[in-house]
Amino acid sequence: AALVRMIDVNRASVQLHEADGKEALRVGLAQTFLSETAEVFRRALSLIARGETELTAETTIRTLTGRRQQVNVYFTVCPGYEQSWSKVLVSLIDISDRKRAESDRQAHLNFLLALDKVNRAIQGAENLDQMMVDVLDSVLETFGCDRAYLHYPCDPEATEFRIPMER
Repeated sequence: AALVRMIDVNRASVQLHEADGKEALRVGLAQTFLSETAEVFRRALSLIARGETELTAETTIRTLTGRRQQVNVYFTVCPGYEQSWSKVLVSLIDISDRKRAESDRQAHLNFLLALDKVNRAIQGAENLDQMMVDVLDSVLETFGCDRAYLHYPCDPEATEFRIPMER
């Protein structure tokens, strides 16, 4: 990061880095680099050294307020500057919301798959006792726990309850 001389940044970059202005971003640029960011930067320099003029990568930066942002970063050596590397255009696109949505979607999918396992255990059982054993086994497997139990009633306000089955 210390080797980079920033010529100009747009308002979107200032906002992405949560900087007070262009000068604050210029001064604090090194703070935005994490180990993941530095690795992408090293890879970009390596590719440029081998004659490549473009690199696209996904990485994480740290804003000047300390928050982590996931970004797509695009490095492009400007035409005519391939030998000196004195002008490289760097673009960052914030993908944090998309990554959060992907993570939420995956968590929801995992939840639905767990429900499907329980549903299959219920539907495949010949009798009530076997169904309860199969459901508890499914819960143990899905959550990687060492103990599961069914209790009745499921009302948290109930003064007492029974545990008809434990695994």
